[in-house]
Amino acid sequence: RAGRDFGAGGDGLCWGQGRRAPASEALLGVDNLATALQALWLAGISPSDEAVERARETRLAGRCEHRRIGGVDWYLDVGHNREALERFLRRAPDSGGRTLAVCAMLSGKPVAALEPFVPRVAHWYLAGLGGPRACGPARLADSLPAGTDHSCHEPVSAAVMQAAAEARPGDRVLVFGSFHTVVEAVTTLEDQAAWKTGQNSD
Repeated sequence: RAGRDFGAGGDGLCWGQGRRAPASEALLGVDNLATALQALWLAGISPSDEAVERARETRLAGRCEHRRIGGVDWYLDVGHNREALERFLRRAPDSGGRTLAVCAMLSGKPVAALEPFVPRVAHWYLAGLGGPRACGPARLADSLPAGTDHSCHEPVSAAVMQAAAEARPGDRVLVFGSFHTVVEAVTTLEDQAAWKTGQNSD
């Protein structure tokens, strides 16, 4: 049971029968690391201390994925719930310029999860996703405080292209809300040939 048999807290990571490690940051989250270690222990696998440390540096495509394109830092994350988005916000370094956000979500996802971003985002590019489960940009706009600077776009590619056109060197663009959002954003950037330039300069 999480919090009892395994977890991450002030005393560090714990799992299995008394295994412990420091609770320093993991790229995919110390809570996720603790869960993975517990799963391995239950499967009869006991990772070494070295393996635990390597796991802290594990990266996944679509989890705070970073590209630098034309002097603008793009961070993309598939997260949609509050916990995942707060982790994304912590991990995406402040570039010193403006923060712009491209967001599209499926219906039924907690739009209240956008709240931590509101004081940091200078402009929102809200987009719709295709299909019956899509949450339209107008609903996302309604979840933001009155007067929040935003624009609505269909589809995600239009939001990405507008953000790319308006971003200045030194800005960062946060793209999040769904797997579909990140896939469409990456495809758009690749189609513009800017993505490969970002890969070479990252």
